[in-house]
Amino acid sequence: MKSLGTHPMKTALATGLLATVLSTGAASAVTLISSTVNNGSFESVDGVVNTSYIEKVTQFDGAAAGEVDNWTIWSSVATNFNNSGTEVWSPAPAAPVGPDGIRFAFLQPGNAIYNLTSHTIQAGDMLSFSWDHIRGRNLSHTVTLVYFDGTNVLPVPATEVFATASSQSYSGTFTIPAGSLAIGHTLGLGIVNTSDNWVEVDNFKLDTIPEPSVALLGALGLLGFSRRRRSC
Repeated sequence: MKSLGTHPMKTALATGLLATVLSTGAASAVTLISSTVNNGSFESVDGVVNTSYIEKVTQFDGAAAGEVDNWTIWSSVATNFNNSGTEVWSPAPAAPVGPDGIRFAFLQPGNAIYNLTSHTIQAGDMLSFSWDHIRGRNLSHTVTLVYFDGTNVLPVPATEVFATASSQSYSGTFTIPAGSLAIGHTLGLGIVNTSDNWVEVDNFKLDTIPEPSVALLGALGLLGFSRRRRSC
């Protein structure tokens, strides 16, 4: 019996191909909502990051001064919207969930808001979102992927994540199936307060997740093949 080890030429070839694929960034994630993109942490008001400790900003949309950028009342879903907006952390919360900036959002019972991105939904899109349910009250709410069909903002089916426990981070990862009504439309996130009190949330993030490229899969397969041992 003889054991043949790793073939140095095959290993070098596979390693080189893998390095080339990774260095060219054949597939990279795209951040659509975050603390610095589309106002995911509610810091931007009237187009400017708010660094002053204004106690409350109570407009999510409209022409009034003090509008919270990128977030809009989800009018077809919301039943209350006259006392929701953003306010400042005072004092800052304890770990594990902390502030990203100085502001967070509060939603009154029945309130719903959404944030649309520049991304057009395609079949096979892998999408991941997360957020923090902050402070000390365990209040139910949902976050879902949404799309704008040119007339209405609608939930992407089967992408709703339910949250109740406070001081927790929540997340969801979903793939858009072929035939989805959302395909070809603008992507966003929607939040609905389903509790009987004010929900407080912060640090929303939405990313596209790239599928592995053919070249990357080929390089990994070749590297794995070159590392296998066979006996004869």
